[in-house]
Parts: sequence; structure tokens; C-alpha cells
Amino acid sequence: MTRHPNIWDREPAAFLSLVSATVALVAAFGCNLSGEQVGAIMAFTAVLVGFVTRSKVSPVDTSMFVKRKP
Repeated sequence: MTRHPNIWDREPAAFLSLVSATVALVAAFGCNLSGEQVGAIMAFTAVLVGFVTRSKVSPVDTSMFVKRKP
């Protein structure tokens, strides 16, 4: 079975932009969010996306998975 990549696998920055735009639209046309609340939501999202991005691009030491001959 083939696994189809999702937005996390391809473009985590695009997901961050989507959340940013959504929060901006909600703040402008819907909820009465203060500047501090919008900033907190954006900071939390940026940290979350940063951790996900870091886990996707960091090299992994594969030598522990290689079976060595005695």
C-alpha cells in the first residue's frame, strides 16, 4: 500500500501560512481577538510547526540499525 504525503510531509511552512491566514480572517471578521491573543496563537503554531519541521529534516544515525558481523 502506498502512503500519500500530506501537508506535513511536503510543506510545513504552507501549513503555518494557512493557520496564519485563518487566524487573521477570524480576528478580522469573526471573534473579537486581541492582538495578544492573535500573537499567542501564532507563536504556539510556529513552535509546533518548527518542531515538526525539525523532526522531518534532521539526519538520523542509521548505524544502530545495521547488523554487523561478529
